[in-house]
Amino acid sequence: MRIMTDDGISGFYLTEQQLQNSPSRRDGIDPKRELALRFEGSLLVREIGIKLRQPQVVMATGQVLFHRFFSVISFASYDVRRAAKACEWLASRLEECPRKLQDVLLLYRHIDRLHENLPQPGLLSKDEFSKLQKDLFVAEEVVLRALGYVCNMNLPYIFILVYLKELEAPFELQQVAWNITNDSFCTTLCIRCKSHVVACGIIQAAAQKLSIPLPKKWFEILADVTWEEIEVVCQALHEFYRDHGCHFSPTSVLP
Repeated sequence: MRIMTDDGISGFYLTEQQLQNSPSRRDGIDPKRELALRFEGSLLVREIGIKLRQPQVVMATGQVLFHRFFSVISFASYDVRRAAKACEWLASRLEECPRKLQDVLLLYRHIDRLHENLPQPGLLSKDEFSKLQKDLFVAEEVVLRALGYVCNMNLPYIFILVYLKELEAPFELQQVAWNITNDSFCTTLCIRCKSHVVACGIIQAAAQKLSIPLPKKWFEILADVTWEEIEVVCQALHEFYRDHGCHFSPTSVLP
């Protein structure tokens, strides 16, 4: 059974040439620095979501928005933390899982002052609340305008669940694949490959990690994905864990 894979948002997927010629690269930011900034921002989105006790889908949506934003805006022209906070705030509303604005602004102020090694004050004053609210709303508008107000996306989760079910995968494989999916949003895979391709690559990588055999060419049968596409995803994941694996552990659970 082949699963429907057309997501209708191909304009958000970039070629390798486009990634190499990003706004940040044109502004003189080298590839390693750009990847480091992407990692910093996407990790901040995740941190915010965890602290606000939001579902994983909110964090993932925010991370995709963040990567898309810096595909059209240079890191040299916009603050990483400001963009990350705006993307997480926008994602929480897109996924209909907002938190109280007071709590969000308190957390954002805490993050900023921690980053700047400043003491943490108490409750927000009325004037401070208004200023922080305005700054957040302005940043959200900047993100929306940069994306042309187009925020629709398909995340790999649904494909992961469907493909694993079709493969009758053992729980251990399901768990590792889910964990890798969560981590994948710290990479550029979400703007390089369609979600069903990412899902197939993740499952293949998880199966290889666990030495679990899968049916021959299962990805062609279920998703019309090529081995070359699988290799792109696996290589990106390998590089991510090589560089940042010490920061991650398989603690996530299936819903």
